[in-house]
Amino acid sequence: MDEIVWAVDPRNDSLDSFAGYLCQFTIEHFQDTSVDCRLEVPAEFPAYSVSANVRHNLLLAVREALNNVLKHANATRASLSVTFHHPMLVITIEDNGRGYPKGDPHSGNGLANIRQRMDLIAGRVIFSNAADGGAFVSFEIDLT
Repeated sequence: MDEIVWAVDPRNDSLDSFAGYLCQFTIEHFQDTSVDCRLEVPAEFPAYSVSANVRHNLLLAVREALNNVLKHANATRASLSVTFHHPMLVITIEDNGRGYPKGDPHSGNGLANIRQRMDLIAGRVIFSNAADGGAFVSFEIDLT
């Protein structure tokens, strides 16, 4: 419920607010787990607006990816990176787990939900396996 209230509150329409909320959410998500999570986020972001719709769908897509790390990856380490190169916001999540399944790595409800949420906000998501194992997911959205 807190996520919904946060997502619709116009006081949170800034990129800085979104990044702060996402980092806090990630810290709490991995708290009391065996996964060591690192954050790579600039200290400040430029004054830039992020709509409630984008914040809501992007947060839920990232949350699904973080859940996948805990539930399916068998990872001991994960990282979340947030970067902004006007006008592109890029969020990446990497882990050292077992990676996506061979064959069709994009099957499953969780990954389909992520793609659907990114489609709703005209964003792009990329899933891939790292060469040394683990998984990588990148969320990209043009904020113009």
